[in-house]
Amino acid sequence: MAIPRQLPNAITIARIPLAVVFFVLLLLGGTNGLAQPVLRWVAAGLFILAISTDWVDGYLARKYDLVSDFGKLWDPIADKLLTGAGFIGLAILG
Repeated sequence: MAIPRQLPNAITIARIPLAVVFFVLLLLGGTNGLAQPVLRWVAAGLFILAISTDWVDGYLARKYDLVSDFGKLWDPIADKLLTGAGFIGLAILG
């Protein structure tokens, strides 16, 4: 089975807007926002989805020998953006 050469990079790039959406939903669902527990659950599910794509893109890149310099640079940036959004969001919410 062949996969598109840029698929792991596309998955990595998709994680960046997911981090932003996660952060916004987390803050909207917090005590200073709409105080909607459903928004918190949606944010948690989105975080789990986004963080699991880290494993997927790494697996695809290594299995199909699609490791690129772009991926080596942006994958850790996307990871830190996502986890940093979670830490900062939870710190803001107390």
